[in-house]
Amino acid sequence: MKFVLYTVKGLEDIVENELLQKCPDAAVISKSNKCLTIEIENSEPLLGLRCVDDLSIHIHDINFKTLVIDLNALETSLDYLKKFRESHTGYTITKSIVGSTKKAFLFEEFLKTSLADLGYSFNEDSRTNLDFRIFVNSNESHLSLRLTKEPLGKRSYTKAKYLGSLKPTIAASMVFLASKSLNPSAVIVDNFCGSGTLLKEAQALSYLIEGGDINVEAVRIARKVLNTKLNLQDAVRTNFKNTSFDCAISNFPWDKQHPTSSITDLYVGALKEYHRILRPQCVLCFICHKPDLLIKHIKKEFGQCYINEFKLGYLGQTPTIVLAVVTG
Repeated sequence: MKFVLYTVKGLEDIVENELLQKCPDAAVISKSNKCLTIEIENSEPLLGLRCVDDLSIHIHDINFKTLVIDLNALETSLDYLKKFRESHTGYTITKSIVGSTKKAFLFEEFLKTSLADLGYSFNEDSRTNLDFRIFVNSNESHLSLRLTKEPLGKRSYTKAKYLGSLKPTIAASMVFLASKSLNPSAVIVDNFCGSGTLLKEAQALSYLIEGGDINVEAVRIARKVLNTKLNLQDAVRTNFKNTSFDCAISNFPWDKQHPTSSITDLYVGALKEYHRILRPQCVLCFICHKPDLLIKHIKKEFGQCYINEFKLGYLGQTPTIVLAVVTG
């Protein structure tokens, strides 16, 4: 059976690594901007993926020259979906389109007509139990059907809204990257914890967590999300003891999330404090909008380390994940 894993632009390699770690029998058929098409017999393990935004049954590739719906493939996909939940005749369509907008629109209208002939009715007001996805980019175009009732990347803990909260699948990807260099008993700290998304994703992998934030409302939300004590404190002056942690993982203010008078001063102060509270051989994983500046000061503060960058494309912004493994 073929499935499509949808993700944030720039996380495709991370998603592939998580997939092959958790589902070693999966075969990656194609990987392109924002998605992977895979083949696997049992889809059950796919439900445990945390870096994936959405998971769909691949129905067929789209040929814009000869608009056609593969009715056999459609029926197979609908039958497979019934193993997971009851389906209804009402449906919605989700579109992910880069270029070829006119062609995609023509296919969407053709799909609606074909589904109407089969007794299905389009619902444009709200998401239904039956959600089709039209995906078009420069490399591939396909039609798929969401496997799970809700997007795979949706988390129940995100009900409380907080300005600048990190997308859960980006947070999960950061934790996954850091975990490659951590042992299971590692303690992770986030001095910019906000509403607790990064620490919640670390907690989901059974890591011990600590952290805090300077914002009262953020700490209130994070304490509820994490069900643990967090500190109301400045990231550059915490009450943590020296060399207490194995890993620092943070969402530094980027783009228009939170204005700051001097991003350089923030980086310098935060890294100096992290240097104090982290053990000599540690892991840093940060997301920011000035990676060159951040890396410059990581090297100044921590010395020798291996650094990787992952530039993302998200909501018209281009944050970068910076992973640094400090070797001493």
